[in-house]
Amino acid sequence: MERYNINKITVSGVSAGSAMAAQVHVAHSSIISGVGLISGPPYFCASNSLLTASTQCMSQPPKTNEFLDNILNKVSDFKHHSLIDDTDNLKDDRVYIFSGKNDLIVKPEVVELNEKFYKKFMNESLIKRNYDTLATHGMITNFFGGKCDELSVDYFINNCDFNLAFDLLQFLHPEEKFLKPKSEQKVTGRLMEFDQSEFFGDFSQSELVLDKTGFIYVPSVCEESECKLHIVFHGCLQGKFRIGNIFADKTGFNQVADLNKFIILYPQCMNSTSNPNGCFDWWGYSDDNYSTKEGKQIKVIKSMINRLAF
Repeated sequence: MERYNINKITVSGVSAGSAMAAQVHVAHSSIISGVGLISGPPYFCASNSLLTASTQCMSQPPKTNEFLDNILNKVSDFKHHSLIDDTDNLKDDRVYIFSGKNDLIVKPEVVELNEKFYKKFMNESLIKRNYDTLATHGMITNFFGGKCDELSVDYFINNCDFNLAFDLLQFLHPEEKFLKPKSEQKVTGRLMEFDQSEFFGDFSQSELVLDKTGFIYVPSVCEESECKLHIVFHGCLQGKFRIGNIFADKTGFNQVADLNKFIILYPQCMNSTSNPNGCFDWWGYSDDNYSTKEGKQIKVIKSMINRLAF
């Protein structure tokens, strides 16, 4: 993977990928300026527990404010021990939150906890909420996927006649007015595979549960010019191991990138006995530090950022 001239870094994700995006944002808020959270739970929701992840962080929303208070206390502890960047970095960041009204997998009440979490660190004017689409669980596009209100188990991508990638990226970058791609607009750049194992460091693939191959989209203009970097984390059952490059090719990010000078990085997770659905680690299957700068998967992502941007 090559180095490019990067001037701004943002992240987003879908479902478990949304949880991963929140973790990377909070852990490295000194270099990441915004996050898009699509149908996923708030930072450290699972609290190192698969049971909590599969209940209160999905279809059984917590009933009391104590749940969020415990998360915030943990964030304070992480900050004190320098396991995450100073949360003061978050005060000028921007946060985009999406939840479909028909989502029964990660209920809107869980997704809305993201809003309550980030309001502790920033003015709510920096948070955009999108809770009105009659969508089920998954990534939303205006050109590909199943019916908007029916669960698409093939790819977890739904055609709701709405360009979520554009809406998200435009909000995270208010300094520019973006060009909006037409439905199914052809791209002119390159969607390429790259060797993720190059960034594994001292960790084995079995420790990380990451695919050896990831995807990156580079518009032709970014080969020579300054561009932005946006990292997108797929959800469970959306990785290369199951659907090839469909997530990287059909979610709409590349079309927005082509017109507005973005490089899009698509890290890829693997499946395993501990992680049969190929989810990025948001409950602790890879290590107890999964949500911090010391987390194995987050370390790999940071190495990718370092290669691309620094």
